[in-house]
Amino acid sequence: MKKLLALTLVVVLALSATGLVLAADNEALVAQAGNRNEAIVDQETGTNAALVTQEGDRNSASIDQNGASTNALVTQIGVRNAASVTQRGATYSQWADHTHESIIFQDGEGNDASITQTNNFHGALASIYQYGLRNTGIIDQGGNQFSGYALIEQFGEANYASQIQRSYSNVGHVIAEIYQDGTRNTARQESQVQVSGAGEFEVYARQMGTGNDATQSQYQGLGDRYGLVFQLGDRNTATMAQGAVGDSGNQVAYIAQLGERNTADYTQKFGTHTGAILQIGERNTASFEQTDGSSIGATVQFGDRNTASHTQGTGTQLGAIVQLGNSNASTLSQSVGANVAASIQVGNNNSAVVTQVGN
Repeated sequence: MKKLLALTLVVVLALSATGLVLAADNEALVAQAGNRNEAIVDQETGTNAALVTQEGDRNSASIDQNGASTNALVTQIGVRNAASVTQRGATYSQWADHTHESIIFQDGEGNDASITQTNNFHGALASIYQYGLRNTGIIDQGGNQFSGYALIEQFGEANYASQIQRSYSNVGHVIAEIYQDGTRNTARQESQVQVSGAGEFEVYARQMGTGNDATQSQYQGLGDRYGLVFQLGDRNTATMAQGAVGDSGNQVAYIAQLGERNTADYTQKFGTHTGAILQIGERNTASFEQTDGSSIGATVQFGDRNTASHTQGTGTQLGAIVQLGNSNASTLSQSVGANVAASIQVGNNNSAVVTQVGN
């Protein structure tokens, strides 16, 4: 109980200093100690602020806010707790800084956290922090976002993180980040924008540990897309997809894997493409495909028994594969357009095949 009261006091003082709490039309504070507690906060219209803190097992916290600006914080310490935040509104005003802000903190095992935010021509900020085992964090942001930021940080084993960002405005800048430190973690990120949209969309996944899996998708629209996956450890898998039919803009994809038995793959379609895969370790496989646009791609592998394959379609194509190690295989195919290809292999028993079809 003392831990809960101390945590609540620290949080309230911190948020009061930043103006997130005690400056709203509607304010709610809930503190619970024990097991199987339930907290439900429902706030409508105006500016809303809510804080729920729980210590114990199998507690449940639900916050539903609908207003011009909303702020929510949930902290839970224990096992198999559930936290859910839903925020709607945040309508554009020329002179007001209307936005959604939400934070969920969980320390324990088997906890579930979800944040859903919808706004109309404004921004949203969402963060989930989880410490322990078998935790799940999900963030869903949608609406006409001028700006959006989503972050999930998980420390432990067998955690799952998923983030989806949707934008329907013709401008904007949305960023999604996942950081996982531990083993057997899984990360999923997806950003979407309507065909008439533009702006910048960034997704980043960083995983420290063994047996990690990361998948990122960015498609629809006219904006620029940036994607990065960094994995430090063994048995990692990374997959990234950018672009769809009719898309334009710049697409940038980078995958870096440091460890053994890694697999990396990315696909870029339509627009201007830039991509690279770096693998340091043994038994790595790297493959990317860039089609319907100008493309620059490179794969660098340090280690044994690596396989790298490039496929690039219509447009100006620049491709390179560098392999430093033994028993590597390299395949690079570039189609119609002005093509430049390079395959560098240092080691024994390497095989390289390059096919180019130009004007």
